[in-house]
Amino acid sequence: EDVCDEGSESKGEQQDSLGIYLNAIGRLDLLDGQEEKVLGKKIREEFEALLNHLLRSGHVMEVLLEKARVELGYGSLSAERREGLALCLREGDLALGKARGLFARHGSLSDLESRALEGSFLKLVGELDVWQSIGLELLESLMAAFGRVEDASRTDGSVLKESFRVANLMEHQECGVFIKEALGLKARALNARNRLVEPNLRLVVAVAKKLQRRMLGFNEMVQEGNLGLLQAAERFDERLGYRFSTFAVNLIKAKMKRENDNQGRLIRIPVYQSEALRRLDKVREALEKTLGREATASELAREAGLKPLEFVELSALKAGCVSLDQPVNSDEENNLTQVVPDMRTLPPFYANTDLAGSLDPYIAGLEETERRVVCSLFGLGGMPSLSAEETAAALGIGLPELGRVRNRALSAIRARIASLSEFYACAA
Repeated sequence: EDVCDEGSESKGEQQDSLGIYLNAIGRLDLLDGQEEKVLGKKIREEFEALLNHLLRSGHVMEVLLEKARVELGYGSLSAERREGLALCLREGDLALGKARGLFARHGSLSDLESRALEGSFLKLVGELDVWQSIGLELLESLMAAFGRVEDASRTDGSVLKESFRVANLMEHQECGVFIKEALGLKARALNARNRLVEPNLRLVVAVAKKLQRRMLGFNEMVQEGNLGLLQAAERFDERLGYRFSTFAVNLIKAKMKRENDNQGRLIRIPVYQSEALRRLDKVREALEKTLGREATASELAREAGLKPLEFVELSALKAGCVSLDQPVNSDEENNLTQVVPDMRTLPPFYANTDLAGSLDPYIAGLEETERRVVCSLFGLGGMPSLSAEETAAALGIGLPELGRVRNRALSAIRARIASLSEFYACAA
């Protein structure tokens, strides 16, 4: 009873929290197209300001160069994009190396040198085609590096501070101020993004209501949809002319479907196979509408461009999992455990019938060597079952010859058994 009470209380709390959330987002005013454009421009400017600020750090530039090297390793890049990215990577390496040499000698960079360095890396950022949120990722990386230096400087401060100073193109004390300024820019950027995201939270709820019947629970759908909404806010570009809600709905659905593919089944299947199943369902729906009847497996496979074996394997993935404790009738007295046969035990027919003896008429028609090989390998005709090596030694033949004799004998037995029903009739 206590367990039931705790479960009902947690379920009630979950429903209450969901109700509070829905009421809160329902009170937010929707944005019109002009307001979305203004906020989109504000978000873009704030994130660009954060990124431009971070490009004063040598550590941040190193991270960007590493990202470029990773992207160059992708085989799907076009030749034109690969050439442009490689050119920006070489320019960035040269610019950063030159700036570090100047900084190590003079202790600072002139305004002209700083602008030239930032310009080369802004070009690299444009070639990478990164999201607005790259500034947040770079800031976290810089803060982690600064924290490691702070921790290690307690033991060997002079060397570590000097190495950090040269690596980041700024003094150790200046780096702390630099990070504080970056945190202020981050807060402004996130505030602008939230002003665009919060009024559109009800869009996530609307999409979740449409998809929840064939996907995860409503709460999980809303949570994943909110992540998709954040991605949409990061990628939104008001200069292209479309509404934010129109742009965001596709990313929200994609995020929900991806999470459903990963978590919506008891036995997970790869995402590409889940997408193939959805395509197959669309083909089935269109084909049945055209034919006016239920499509056969061969028609579906042909229409979907699948081989018969591929179609069978893909269709098998649609089968769900059922609990063995599930009731099979309304009185709930019997469950599936009592009606599903245990495949690990022999059925009564096999248990009560001497199938080995029923093979004697077919074995008797074999040649002497073939009969001895089959009886020794499979323990027939009253002989004990021997391994292939023991049988070959007893008959004085090699293993390759034993394999050929066995295959010839089995082929002869199969030829004499006209059908499975004849075999069972003989056994009875």
